[in-house]
Amino acid sequence: MNRLRANYDGRVEFFELDVDNPASKAMRDRYGMKAQAIYVLADANGGELFRWFGVLNEATVITAFDGVVG
Repeated sequence: MNRLRANYDGRVEFFELDVDNPASKAMRDRYGMKAQAIYVLADANGGELFRWFGVLNEATVITAFDGVVG
């Protein structure tokens, strides 16, 4: 994830939603996140574009990011 953050800095905003942190509950509820290892790529309005579960395949995520932000 750190490499993705570095490569997309300024073009993608990353949020980490800790299931044990009550402050993240509203956003977790918005995307139906009930467990760990769920990742969502959303547009600027919060609309869900992609969703991944478990271990991320970096190439798949890069393809999705590039398709959205170029």
